[in-house]
Amino acid sequence: DIDTLFKAAAQAALTKGVSPAEILHVGSSLTRDVAPAKKHGFRTALFAGDKNSLAATPDQLKDPALRPDVLLTELPQILEVIS
Repeated sequence: DIDTLFKAAAQAALTKGVSPAEILHVGSSLTRDVAPAKKHGFRTALFAGDKNSLAATPDQLKDPALRPDVLLTELPQILEVIS
């Protein structure tokens, strides 16, 4: 499941000396991407530039457990976030 995947990714990063907080996970679904990544300590970004793949409601965006660290509307914005 997705939770197991993010847990394994966090552990793998730590074995390489990288904290999950140093990794930005970009996804288009709050429940399938952002929340599990956030739960395991990753920085998170919700990509809202593609309305067809975006899965987020206004109520979900208000929930601290689901709310991403960053909202992206265009992919080049990732460069601003990581620099």
